[in-house]
Amino acid sequence: MKTDRNSLERFVLACASDKAIAARALRQIVPFFADAERGLYPLVLAWHVSGVEAARAISSAVVAPVAGVALLPASKGAQQLAQIAPGGLTPLSMHFLRQRRDPLYGRLDPTMREDLVFELYESLGMAMQLNLVSGHPGFFGGLDPNSANTFALLPMLAVFYSLAYAIVGDAAETKKLEPLVELCRRAIPLGEVSARPGNWVVLVG
Repeated sequence: MKTDRNSLERFVLACASDKAIAARALRQIVPFFADAERGLYPLVLAWHVSGVEAARAISSAVVAPVAGVALLPASKGAQQLAQIAPGGLTPLSMHFLRQRRDPLYGRLDPTMREDLVFELYESLGMAMQLNLVSGHPGFFGGLDPNSANTFALLPMLAVFYSLAYAIVGDAAETKKLEPLVELCRRAIPLGEVSARPGNWVVLVG
């Protein structure tokens, strides 16, 4: 699917208060463009994902301890998700909302924030979302539309926060999100098991 790496890079670098921080964040997402252009969102098999590293990446991003990670193969479908988390999940997006949104939004011009969302979605996010859903129908096809949309947008959300922190020149917070962005290249942290706080489900191939 068509992407526009140059457009996103121009926008982010033009907005950034520190070009070096922004350039580092942009370099990290180059592989997403390569996969998106090929119409792919590959997820690796479970044995290629370290539960310990995934837990560290999630914990660093959501500013909360992670006690354990369950790796859910996309091929097993949404039925197994219901078995792992019978009471549902608190999605990654909700953790960003609670822990990061307000402090970050207070530092980012509202118009710039809206423009970043639009630019990111048009340049990369839409392709990531559509490729993830179409590439893993065994999982996304078994979800209700709202849940499918929430989970499919999680990788773009991770990239958004990374780029937003880079734009405001916050090297420390951008670095805290780097492990999550890296994880999202090959596996998707869906959310925390509502009935077991600290335990997360990560979607793999």
